[in-house]
Amino acid sequence: MLTLLPHFGALCNLTILVLIVWAFIAIRAGDRELHPKLMKAALATGAVFLVSYALQILTVGHGKAPGEGLYKQVFLGLLLTHTIAAVAVLPLVLRSAYLGIQGRYSDHKKIVRFAYPVWLYVGLTGVIVYVMMYLL
Repeated sequence: MLTLLPHFGALCNLTILVLIVWAFIAIRAGDRELHPKLMKAALATGAVFLVSYALQILTVGHGKAPGEGLYKQVFLGLLLTHTIAAVAVLPLVLRSAYLGIQGRYSDHKKIVRFAYPVWLYVGLTGVIVYVMMYLL
């Protein structure tokens, strides 16, 4: 069961990626009812991911970087930027969610301009790291 955690984590990352893109499209279309529902789903999925990732690290560990040479260097570079961005985006996402819930939309939009592309990067690179580590 524990060996399924990396696959579950990748599914969470992909789900978050889809949800935040969908939420972006919804708010651009003026759908102020759908947008917060999608963002709450993305936040909940993110929380589930964090718990599953912590469980994976505590029980299974990180795993070994795949490949050799350039492949391994690309993987490690991608993993490094993914990890830094993931740590950096968490407070931005939480703050922007708080501001959105409070109805402080002007302040919310200011943070989201930075948080959204970083969160997209984290979601996308999370899936790519998974594919490079487990599928290629």
